Amino acid sequence: MPYLENALAKHVIVDSFEKIETDEHIFYKIERDGKFDLTIWVSDAYRFNIHDYSIRPQEIDFIYLAKPESDYNRDEVVEMAYSDGINIGKFGALMGILYQRNIRDYIPPERREDD
Repeated sequence: MPYLENALAKHVIVDSFEKIETDEHIFYKIERDGKFDLTIWVSDAYRFNIHDYSIRPQEIDFIYLAKPESDYNRDEVVEMAYSDGINIGKFGALMGILYQRNIRDYIPPERREDD
């Protein structure tokens, strides 16, 4: 997590962040300049699917897929997360949502259709 923490520490929108570790989960509470705070849950799943989503912790805003080789079901999982007010993605998506007021509606580059 040093890469993520270094990026958060240098991000212009991030006022501060706190890493919270439990026996089962890693979270980051992020305070943003002029925007509401975010709770990020870190997943190390290679293929994030409906089962992973169903056992996620509650009260999160974003599911961060920490492994660069991770992938996720971009139809079902994204739709379920959207209906719960949660966004999901990799590092680039996380860096992008930090700027957003309404993170639920942010579409990260990895999910944008090529025109």
